[in-house]
Amino acid sequence: MIKSLWQSGTGILIKHEQLVEAIKDGIRVSETVQLPKDLDDVARVGINFELDGELDQLIYFGTGPFETMPDRAIGKIARWSSLVADQYVGYIKPQENGGHVGVRWFSLANRKSHGIHFQLDRPRMVTVTPMRSTDLADATHDVFVKASGNTVVTIDAIHRGVGTASCGPDTLDKYRIKPGLYKWSWSATSF
Repeated sequence: MIKSLWQSGTGILIKHEQLVEAIKDGIRVSETVQLPKDLDDVARVGINFELDGELDQLIYFGTGPFETMPDRAIGKIARWSSLVADQYVGYIKPQENGGHVGVRWFSLANRKSHGIHFQLDRPRMVTVTPMRSTDLADATHDVFVKASGNTVVTIDAIHRGVGTASCGPDTLDKYRIKPGLYKWSWSATSF
């Protein structure tokens, strides 16, 4: 069991636990995050990690082929494939993008067809891009966005809907993330 205590920029503490178990050809990770009552309406709860940039071939089973959000899940649930680089959406003001809701599983492979297969406990929001969220947030225009050199993976237990009420309506209440306990699990096996 890996227990972490994360601290927000304003000093709020967030408990995160990961149980990592060995399975045939890989690992299973069971995760728990406790969002304190001070964190009402956050953007997402999940795990983010980076893999070798040579794993640039994405195949997933979920909503696609274009990016989707929990409250913008217009698309067909099917098996989709693309280059990881093609998941990036070039918004003029860079922001989180390229995610897919309802993902049941996804695989990342290199050009020799070796890679990692991820199986999710239930349909989740998954984002796979060559860019880090922090790099997107720091860029003032899409021409300043640079690939990290890695494949950046985010598996969300829950993801907020679109809208902030800054220049239009806010997201509906059912798409807001409330304080509480969030659990999810996933496995990764090599092929």
